[in-house]
Amino acid sequence: MTSKFRNILRGLLVIVLLGQLTYLIVYSVGIFNHDSLSWDSSLYIQPWWLISKGNLWPYSTTINAPFFGNHGELIMWLLGLFGLIFRSPLFLLELQDVALIATEAFTLLWIYEIIFDHQNLSEATENNRTNIRNKNILFFIAVVILLVNPWNYWALGADFHIEPLATLFLVMSGRYLYRNDKKYIVTVGLTLLCGQVAAIWLVGLAISVVFAGDRRIRGLKLLLTGFIWYLILGFFGADQSNTLSEGYGYLSSSGANVSTFSVLIGAFEHLNRLISKIAQRWKDIWAYVSAPGLIGIISPWGLGVTLVILFVNMTNNYRHGVFSFPGFQGMPIGFFMVVGFVDTVVKLINGRSYKILAKFKTKTVGIVSVLTVFALLLTSIGWAVIWIPQVQNNWEKVSSASSATLNSVLAEVPSNDEVIASQGIVGRFATRKYVYPLRSLGCVPLKTAVVWFVVSQNQGIETLTSSQTASVLSEAIFQLGADIVSNANNIWLLKVNDSQKRVCFKNQNLTAASFLPTNVGIPYVGFDSQNSYMYAGGTQSGYVTYGAYDRVMPGRSVTAQVKLSSFSGVDVELWDDSTNTLLDRLQPDFNGVRQTFNLEGTVPNSNVTRLSVANTGKFIFVAKPASGPKGDLIEVRVYTSGGNPVKVYSVSYG
Repeated sequence: MTSKFRNILRGLLVIVLLGQLTYLIVYSVGIFNHDSLSWDSSLYIQPWWLISKGNLWPYSTTINAPFFGNHGELIMWLLGLFGLIFRSPLFLLELQDVALIATEAFTLLWIYEIIFDHQNLSEATENNRTNIRNKNILFFIAVVILLVNPWNYWALGADFHIEPLATLFLVMSGRYLYRNDKKYIVTVGLTLLCGQVAAIWLVGLAISVVFAGDRRIRGLKLLLTGFIWYLILGFFGADQSNTLSEGYGYLSSSGANVSTFSVLIGAFEHLNRLISKIAQRWKDIWAYVSAPGLIGIISPWGLGVTLVILFVNMTNNYRHGVFSFPGFQGMPIGFFMVVGFVDTVVKLINGRSYKILAKFKTKTVGIVSVLTVFALLLTSIGWAVIWIPQVQNNWEKVSSASSATLNSVLAEVPSNDEVIASQGIVGRFATRKYVYPLRSLGCVPLKTAVVWFVVSQNQGIETLTSSQTASVLSEAIFQLGADIVSNANNIWLLKVNDSQKRVCFKNQNLTAASFLPTNVGIPYVGFDSQNSYMYAGGTQSGYVTYGAYDRVMPGRSVTAQVKLSSFSGVDVELWDDSTNTLLDRLQPDFNGVRQTFNLEGTVPNSNVTRLSVANTGKFIFVAKPASGPKGDLIEVRVYTSGGNPVKVYSVSYG
């Protein structure tokens, strides 16, 4: 490669990477301004903010434990120092954008060194010119595969995580170890500061180093370092996150007391369970390894990290296997597999490895190699075309109208007061000492004299059902005596003064219509849920209520009860949203008296399952995201054609 061509290539790569960074930052700003920051963001934003305020042992109300208990991610204490300069949590989202671009840059440097530092022929020969041309093409293909990997974009998603930073330090460590550069000592140290997950990744890198050939002793030392650091963090309480108990509890025989040690012991005792989990998730394994160049796993540099991460993620049953889907928890795979892909192809070009190929003619090997490389390139592009467009639709879940309301709410709620917020929007309220996400029904402590509830109905990435959300609002308003400060665009802001010690929520199996979304209605909240309703005056046509959801397995019958009053012009509808099928519709004669109407239907006996993350893909580009609760999504809607007032009181499923 000539000096002039190298300079042009470097300039183009810098432009491409800066353009990608600009796109990612614009995306992060959009996510932030739309308030689509969920539980995961609150987990990191709160300690980051507390550390910047001088609290050097922050307690996470998100996991109800010291933040150190979230896998021992000590790097957060360093990030907290940046909070002295950058006051907005948007900094964290932009930081992981920069981390991704930096990781790509270091990976490209590593790839460049693998390709162009092994030229054995004189530049004056025709064969060398062909060799250089092939290597130029290979470098270009590697750049494309690296930049279009959809799982890097899914890894950033909406929320902030430590993993993109850990990936950067791990890739830097790999490159320095490849070069026998002692700077790896610093980057390995930074990797370990990222916690137990990064320590496991380091074990994978150590395996790569061991198999690389001339670095076995260094690799073994690195392996022991990662494993011992993982155990040390666990010994000091770094495994208090529920991801450990929910993810690997099936391996532990110690009941609720799941720890690092009980999981490791259980893995040996229940090897059959591990194998069963892995077998169930082969589609996700394919998605992980085929997008960044399948043959990369042949190389030692592609094998170690990939093998360890896949084993850990595929055996993790947290939220029914959410980490088996490619994302932040397996982010290093995309980079090390590309490095391995290049390493494998270079060895094929140079003809110095893979003795099994020596039986074939050089021309045959060359043709097969070229076809393989371009097939893998097309495979990577296929993954990108199908999966990158889904990122924004699956993470930017808060509407513009609801976002505008949330921004007003943020300005109104003092930072010293406690906030209890819906799971999908809680991240924006995490810059305070007490913030509690509504991920499931249960008890929440009330710590401050004034407590605020910010409850969304069908906004953000929510984990509560419609009836559960309504139960939270009912408990806060009718039992705690919360004042309704505002209600607009499916965002409820409640204020509780002189609060008790705690509040407990339980599902009432009945959704008060006053808490449901509406197009033409006005919610009226009485002294209890029985005397509350959604009111439409009859001047407009549209849905008085919608979004009363339930789940029923395909082929099963479903019954819904709707309590309302009107005179005429009302349609009461039961929909299967998964297949967009109208199951039942009533157009009864009303007399203005409150009545209960039953809707009945059978869910189509199809294989459609509503997924909470994404579509499963097409053709060979299929992954299997963790799904929401099993069954199809059923919805009750009440439509008015106008002309008469309508009151909808409640919706329930029998």
